[in-house]
Amino acid sequence: MAARKSYINKAIIRNDLKSFASIMYFYLFFLILALPLRIILYYRSAVYNQLDPNELMRLLSLESGFYYILIIFMPIVVATYFFHYLHSASASNSMYAMPVSRGVLFNSHVACGLIMLYVPIIIVGMLCQALILYWGDPGIPENFILLWLLKCLILSTYIFLVSVWMATVSGTYKAQAVLSILGWPLPLSITQLVTYTLGTLLPGYPAGYFQGIISAKLLSVLPSLPYTEYNSLVAMQMLIWVLICIFLYVLGYYTHKFRHVERSGLTITADYFVSIIKYFAAIIAAIIIGTNFYSWFNSEFSLYLGYAFGALLGLSVTDLVFRKIYKSFTKENLAKYIVFTSVLIFTIWTIKTDLIGYAKYVPELNTIEKICFASGYEQVSIVNSKSKAAPYAAGYSLLPNYLSKDSISYITRLHTAICMSKSKELTVDPEEFDSNDLVPVLIRYDLNNGDSVCRAYEISQNEYKEFLAPLYETREYKLNNNEIFHLNPSHAR
Repeated sequence: MAARKSYINKAIIRNDLKSFASIMYFYLFFLILALPLRIILYYRSAVYNQLDPNELMRLLSLESGFYYILIIFMPIVVATYFFHYLHSASASNSMYAMPVSRGVLFNSHVACGLIMLYVPIIIVGMLCQALILYWGDPGIPENFILLWLLKCLILSTYIFLVSVWMATVSGTYKAQAVLSILGWPLPLSITQLVTYTLGTLLPGYPAGYFQGIISAKLLSVLPSLPYTEYNSLVAMQMLIWVLICIFLYVLGYYTHKFRHVERSGLTITADYFVSIIKYFAAIIAAIIIGTNFYSWFNSEFSLYLGYAFGALLGLSVTDLVFRKIYKSFTKENLAKYIVFTSVLIFTIWTIKTDLIGYAKYVPELNTIEKICFASGYEQVSIVNSKSKAAPYAAGYSLLPNYLSKDSISYITRLHTAICMSKSKELTVDPEEFDSNDLVPVLIRYDLNNGDSVCRAYEISQNEYKEFLAPLYETREYKLNNNEIFHLNPSHAR
C-alpha cells in the first residue's frame, strides 16, 4: 500500500488548540460584545422606528475603534503566539527536532491559526444573521451578512499571513509586531506612492482621482465600505486578494523552510528582506527629497539631484541600521548605488519627458461617447471599470456628464489648449494670478469602445476664459452645476 504524504500534522494542530484556545475564546467573547450585543440594543431601542435605515449596517462597519482593533490586531496576536519559537534558537531547535518536516510544521501552525480566527467570526456572523432574521429589517440586503463575513475572513487571512511572513524574516517578536503593523497596508501604500509620483512628474495625471479609485478597489475587502457601496464585493477584487494571500503563504513557507536558526535574536534574519527594506526605503527617500527639491528650485536638475541624494540617503541609513555597516561607501556598495540611482533617474526622465505622449493625448471627437467635466475634485465621483458612477462626495447627486456634440467640442478644445500650454512648460506665477482664479479641472472621457481617459489640471480661469465661456453658456453645464434644477417639486415648501 502506497504511503500518503501529509501536508499537516493533526497532533500539532490539537496541541496548538489546547495551548492557545484561550485566545480564540477571548476573541469570540469580545466580538460578541462588539457586534451581536450592539445589534440587540439597536433592536430593543425605544426609538427604533426613528433610527436611520442604514444604522444596522453601520454597526457592522469598522467605525467602532474597539471592533477595528479586534479585526486588525487579533491576526497579528495569533501569528505572534504561534510562531514565537522562531525568535529563540533553543525553541527553534526543539521544534525542528520533531519528526516532521519544516513544511508540515509551518502548514500545521498556519492551519490552526486560521481556524482560531475563522471560528469566532463565523459564529458571530451566524448570530448576527439569526438576530436580523428574528426581528426582521427590510432595509438589510439578503446577502449583506454573507458579504460581511467573507470580507472579514479575507482580511483576517491576509493580515495573519503578513504577520506569519514577518515572523519568518524577523528575529524578535517585537520586530515581528512592528513589521506586521507597518506591512499589512503595504499594497495600498505602494500604489498610492506610485500615483503620487506620477502626479508630480507627469502633466495631466489625475493622482487624486486614481488614488481614490485605488483606495476603493484595494480597501473593498474591508468589512466596511462607503455607505453607497456597502454590499459591493466584486469577484475580481476578491480574486486579487486571494492571490495576494497565496503569494504571502508561499513566501512565508519557503522563508521558514530555509531559515537559519542561528540568526534568531537578530532584528532581521532574511537577507532578501533586508534588501527589500533597503531599496524600498531608498525609493521613498528619493521621492520625498526629489519632489521637494523640484518644488523648491523648479528645475529638472534639482529634481534629478534630489532623487540621487534621496537614494543615497536611503541606502546608507538602512545599511547602518540593519547591517551595522558604518563604512557604507565601499566599492561594492558604491557600484550598487550607481546602478540603482541610474535606473531610478532614467525611469524618472522617461516619465518626465513623456516619451509615450501621455500628456499630449486628446481623444478624437468621433471616438467620444460622453465627457465628465468637473471644475473641482469635489464634483467627481469614483467610477468602476464600466464607467458607472457611484456618488462619493457629499452634496452631489449626479456626475457632471456632457453628451451633446457642442459641449464635447468645447471641452476637447479646452483640453487641447491646456496640453499646448503644458508642452511649452508655461507655469502659473503666484504673483501674476490671484489664487482664487486658479481652479482644479478634471476631464474624463468615456469612449465608444468602453475605455476611459482621465486628465486633471490646475488652470487659470482668466487664461482660458475664451474656451470656458462657450461651455458655461450651454444647457448641460447649467443643469449639471445648479442643484435647483434637480429638486422634486413635491418637496418644495
